[in-house]
Amino acid sequence: MPRTPPKTKRRPLLEVRTTVSLERQIYDALAEIAFERRISIGSVVREAVAGYLADRNPGKTETERRRK
Repeated sequence: MPRTPPKTKRRPLLEVRTTVSLERQIYDALAEIAFERRISIGSVVREAVAGYLADRNPGKTETERRRK
């Protein structure tokens, strides 16, 4: 009889991947910021989203916002 591997607990996903469509002007502005700061466009977008969420929920910490 073949031996089955032990079951392991799966960790919850900490990050998810998404796709967004942007107007050319917005993309170009993000690309310029990313180039100037020597970071990826994805990093610029993540920082912008984190700032947006912080402005919407100023009393909550980042960990509390992630729990929703």
